[in-house]
Amino acid sequence: MIRAAVILLLSLFSSVSISQENESTIVSGAYIPIESNQKYFTNLNLNYESEFDFSFCENNADLCKRIQEDSLLPKFEIHQKASSYSWATFWVLQALDVYTTKKGLKYDCVKEMNPLLPDRPSTAHVILHKGIVFGIPYANNNWQDTVTDAELLTANLITSVVVLNNFEVIDGARSSCTKIR
Repeated sequence: MIRAAVILLLSLFSSVSISQENESTIVSGAYIPIESNQKYFTNLNLNYESEFDFSFCENNADLCKRIQEDSLLPKFEIHQKASSYSWATFWVLQALDVYTTKKGLKYDCVKEMNPLLPDRPSTAHVILHKGIVFGIPYANNNWQDTVTDAELLTANLITSVVVLNNFEVIDGARSSCTKIR
């Protein structure tokens, strides 16, 4: 019941029209007299005007320099995060590294060169190693939001060299080594 009364009252005051002839306000059929000077404040400027000066540092170079040097505020560095393409390349190269390592370890003359892994790790061991090395920073520190394209490019180039080397080792092992699995 109270809700209906509130809705009714709000609907009465929802549309306002001003009558200039008799200096009164007609609000949805209700007559409300207003003061004579109040009629000048009824027009509202609803245009959004930004007060942000995009050329502030150009117009106030000395002040801007002083703010940057003497400010108690923390200095923020903005870096554009890595693109989806760079991340896709990164994860595809990681998968190719696991795949080529698995294929290479099928020959008796091939061993893993990563010092953090045994000479003949299982595929699960290689995946677990990559999960620990890349997964923990990725999950805990918003790594995906702070890595730049340049950093991923470096990682992708290194992993590309590793994958190409794995393909060469596999090709050489086919002709001169014995397949054990």
